[in-house]
Amino acid sequence: MKRLSDLMDDARTEAPPMGFDVNDLVTAGKRRQMRRTTGWALAAVVAVATAIGVPQIATRASTEPALPAAKPSPTATPSPSVTPATAKVFPSAFVFRGYQTADFTVTDPDGMGLSGSGASITRLGTTKAEASLEVYVPGAVPVRTGTAKVVKAAPVGGREAYYLREGDRESLYWEYADNALAVISGLGAADMPKMTRAEQMQVAKGFALGGGKNLRVPFRVGSVPQGYQLQAVGTTSAYLMASGQIREILDRGDRSPGMGPVREQIQLNITESNPYNEQFRECDIEALTCRKMMADDRYIIEFNAVDVSVEEFRAFIEAVEPADPDDPSTWTDVTEAFPASVQVSLE
Repeated sequence: MKRLSDLMDDARTEAPPMGFDVNDLVTAGKRRQMRRTTGWALAAVVAVATAIGVPQIATRASTEPALPAAKPSPTATPSPSVTPATAKVFPSAFVFRGYQTADFTVTDPDGMGLSGSGASITRLGTTKAEASLEVYVPGAVPVRTGTAKVVKAAPVGGREAYYLREGDRESLYWEYADNALAVISGLGAADMPKMTRAEQMQVAKGFALGGGKNLRVPFRVGSVPQGYQLQAVGTTSAYLMASGQIREILDRGDRSPGMGPVREQIQLNITESNPYNEQFRECDIEALTCRKMMADDRYIIEFNAVDVSVEEFRAFIEAVEPADPDDPSTWTDVTEAFPASVQVSLE
């Protein structure tokens, strides 16, 4: 088992594989942020998602009940051995819930992939997220470039922690449990304030396992091509891969996406409608791409696929039933929003 210090050494020398991890889920998804404060889209299939240009969507105040205040974690004494509850299938309940610190709100997580889950960090008194919290499953390794500068930080809960700087963005990494990493990262926008090291540490010390709920999504998917399973899902997106690729990711142990081209994948994305993207609302089933208006033309639902038959793609689109992204009471538990065949066994 690699210690966090070993992973930081790797960050100095290893180039990232092609693909995506929890960081991609959060940071790319912020470009398609819903008007809900807690809303963020997953951008998992990099080769497909980067070709879709969509503008930032403003957030609004959440109507969720107030989040619990964080209890400070010890920083001097060693932490006892802690292992998160191991899920038997994916998707399953989140391993943590949202919380508040003296200066920040961490939303309830609302996106998850095979490597972990993520949430937004918002400064109190504002509604626009300025950073993300990424929580990786035990053994999963964040993908980072080989040009990062690593600085040792004070322990978090008695466990190792490091700051990792890439360009003008600095992230805080720490072990929240045995062989399990969490990361606080800025979202990178030039007009956003950047969290200081002290502020990142404040949020990290407030993190605690437990209390997580099942994800709810504003759509139902009635038909999925045979052999396809969920790789990542969030409140505005879903990504499916052929089961062979899913198994490759799980067999690597660190849940890394691996090297190689994008293949055998389907994605669904929901974005807010605006004059720019409304002009692209068209379906080209033969080209495995389709955009449709939904929710009284307030949103656009987009479908893309790679290496899927035209018939399978058409059947997938026709079987999707969108709900209202602005009304969570219309949403469906993720365990009921897809056929049971998409669930991934983690045993």
